[in-house]
Formats: sequence, C-alpha cells, structure tokens
Amino acid sequence: MREFISFSLLFFLGVFPNAFAGEVQKKIRFTDNPEKSGINFSNLQNRKIERHINNINTIPITNNKNTSTLNIDTIITPVVNSAASIDNKVIISSGDNELQFSALSSFNNGVLIQPIDKVTNKGIATAFYLNDTSSWSFYTDARKRLSINGNGEIHATGPLLINGAVSDGVSALGVSGDARFDSSIILQSRFNTNSFISINSEVKSAAFAPDDGISPYTTTPIGWAQGKNLPVFRIRHPLRITDQGEVNTSVQRDFMILPYQYGMAIEYNGVVECWVGEWSIHRGLHYYDIEGKGNGWGGVLWVGDDIDAGGVRATARNNTSLGGNVAYGEISVEKFVGTSNGDFRLRLPSTQNQFHFVYGDKGSENIIAKVTNQGFILPKVASVAATQAPEKAQILFDSTDSKFKGYDGADWVIMGTITKTGSYITSANGIDQVFYIPHGMGSTPSYFNVIATSPMAADVSYIAANNTYIIIHYTAVPFAGTNNLSWNWEVKK
Repeated sequence: MREFISFSLLFFLGVFPNAFAGEVQKKIRFTDNPEKSGINFSNLQNRKIERHINNINTIPITNNKNTSTLNIDTIITPVVNSAASIDNKVIISSGDNELQFSALSSFNNGVLIQPIDKVTNKGIATAFYLNDTSSWSFYTDARKRLSINGNGEIHATGPLLINGAVSDGVSALGVSGDARFDSSIILQSRFNTNSFISINSEVKSAAFAPDDGISPYTTTPIGWAQGKNLPVFRIRHPLRITDQGEVNTSVQRDFMILPYQYGMAIEYNGVVECWVGEWSIHRGLHYYDIEGKGNGWGGVLWVGDDIDAGGVRATARNNTSLGGNVAYGEISVEKFVGTSNGDFRLRLPSTQNQFHFVYGDKGSENIIAKVTNQGFILPKVASVAATQAPEKAQILFDSTDSKFKGYDGADWVIMGTITKTGSYITSANGIDQVFYIPHGMGSTPSYFNVIATSPMAADVSYIAANNTYIIIHYTAVPFAGTNNLSWNWEVKK
C-alpha cells in the first residue's frame, strides 16, 4: 500500500507539476481523525516524507518555489487497525475538483483512482499527457502488457478482449458483438507480403481506375451501382496467374466475390478446383427469373461462350408434387435471351472410347445402346412381340429373328432389305435350255423370283441365283424365235 501511495503522489506530481506552481495552495486530505500539520514543499527537495495518519487530517501543501519537479519520496499510511479503513481515500483537490486514491475500495475490492467533481459527484475530464515522444507502459506480473509509443502506436502483448468477450486461449483478439470497419480488413502474415485475405468496402473498376497495386479491381461492369460502393471479399494469390501482363495486379492475382447487376459474381483468372464430395446447385427458395427468360424454375448452370452472350445451359424440372406435369433434366446451347447459339457437340478425344446409353442405378453396366467410330449400336430386344406400347419410327434389333425392325405405327417391319425388280427379254436359239438375267445386287440375293410374260417362256423347271445373275432352267429347250422369251423378275437382299 505504501508503494501505491508513493507511486500515486509521484505520478501526480510528475504528470501534473503545474498543480503546485506559484503560490497556489493545494491540499492532501486523509479521511480519519484530525491531526493538523502543514508541509511546505519548497523546503523538501530531495527529502523523504512519511506520514502515518490515524486521525482525520488535512495537510495544506504549499509550493513557494516556481519549480516543476519535486524530488520527494512520500509514504502515507492510512489507518490499518480498523475495518473502516476500506474506502479510505487520499484526495488531491483543486477547488471543487478532486483526484481520489483508495488503497482498498469496495467498488472493485482493490485500488481505485477516481477524478471527481465533489459538488456534482460526477467525473471530470482527465488527460494522460506526455509533452514529447516518450511512451506509456502498463505491467502485470512484471511483464509489459500494454504500451503506447510516442508515435501513436499501441502494442498489446496479450489477448485483447472487447465488450465482454472471453479468451479462448488462442486468439489475439476477441470481440463480443458487431465490429465495423469503414474501409477494409486485411489478414496477412508479416512473413508473406505477397498473399492475403481481405474484405473491402469498395471495389474499383479495372477498366477506368488506375492500378495502385493493392486495391481490388473488377472486370465486371459496376456502372449500374451509380457510384455506390460495392463490397468485395478477396483472396490474393502469391503469384501472377494470368499471362496477360498488361492487366493490373488485382486482375492478375485476386479471387473475388462481389455483387453484380444480376446477383453475385465470382471473379478469378485462374483455375478453381473444388475438392468436395458432391457439388450441388439448387434454385433459391425465393428466386424468381429477374431477366424474364423462363429460367427461374429449377437450378440453372451456365457455361458461358467467348463473348458472354450465352453458352451451354443445364437445368432440371420436377413440378409433379406442385400439381404440375413435367419432370426432366435438360442441356441446351442457347443465348441468354433464349435464341440459337450454335451446335450441340458431344465429343470424345479418342476412337478407343464410346458413347454409352445406360439404364439402371448409379454405376449400372446395363448398356442398351452405344455409338462408336464403327457405327451406332441399336437397342437389342428378345422379340418385338414383347415390346410394350411401341412408338411410330421406333427402331431396334429383334434377337429372335436376328433382324433390324422398325415400327411404322401399325406393324413391325423388317428393315435394311434391298429389293430390285425388272423386266428382261431375249431370243431363244433352239439350243440353250438355261437363260441368265443380270440383277445388279453385287451379291447373291436372299430372295429371287421370275414370272414368265410370254408363252414360250412359260415352261420353267426351276430358277437359281448367284452374285450376278438370276438363272432360269427349262424342262425343254424353247423353240427358236426373235424376242420370244420375256420375264418380270424380283430380288431381295
């Protein structure tokens, strides 16, 4: 306690030296029983004063020398043998203003220093003042905890807890409640000045604002904001990730999330990899189609084209539980306005790969059709007879008949059959008993037939065919004549 009083008086005398300048009389008052005594500080340079006060005592202190420093050790010991010693005060007063020191206060069960107006019983404005670049330091457990340097820097060596925040033993700053920063928050290691995370209250236009090397710049148009600040979250990459060296630093390195005219924009001129179990896109529960393009139902994913006019659009619909009648997934190529935007391509980089059409659960190997560089493999069924509700123009392969078949809306018909027909006339020479009709199929037909169209051609024994001709055998040699043999013929392949 003696040390406290000694520090307090020296603190007051050193920080407020003008309180004792000139002939102005000040008072130190001890709240206990009276013992009157006077101390003239003009005669106490380089001396020690020790007062043990057990009674109410007022000591007038007069400084008759115009000096700003009093090198005096003063020890004042309030009463120690009474329970009433709690809340006893050492008071330095000037008029109605008092600086009260309590070695033991019931307010905080410890030391209390209180500037107060004794008339209004309210606090008074207090300044901690140094007239040069010296520093303030505060210690606990013999360790510096807080310091204020002469250049205005404030250093804290322990956790800073604000608004009743509780230390977690790890964080350097704890805030209970909201925090507001007018410009930005930057998280950056002092060992790495090339990379950081920041939340900025304003993003600048990369097209119009000069590059300052640190601010976030967007290539997304911001004129729609009409001069209002647009906040942005960004992560700066330690390296330049675009080969376009003429663009500014932010465009070269920053990953950003910010508002744009139609919602929220994500900007980054590099690769973003998402190492997640699933990536799911859904329609916002209160989203509506702000552009009026009919894309406000299911979730929509766009992959934009070169000029940001449209691209590949993927969506899904299922409104059956809402009383609707649609349920499908859709991929299209179109402009944002819904018009044509080019062809739709499905591509494989190698002929070693195939396009498969599969039915079944995830991972199913039930391939019902496929496309290879060798052709299109149609769906195969056991028999068209087992096909339920066939549709007109449906094509398949009937495994029972080993035939391609198509449904014409009424019946299944065999597909892929080539039929040729014709007429042929020749003259009998009275010697030949076998005649040949060229069919032009290039291979032996699977079906062939001839019908005699002249009396002399009627006595046919049998017919055959090879890859070039229909061959007609007669039971007897026809009589000689000019163009007396004629037939109609038909072949199929």
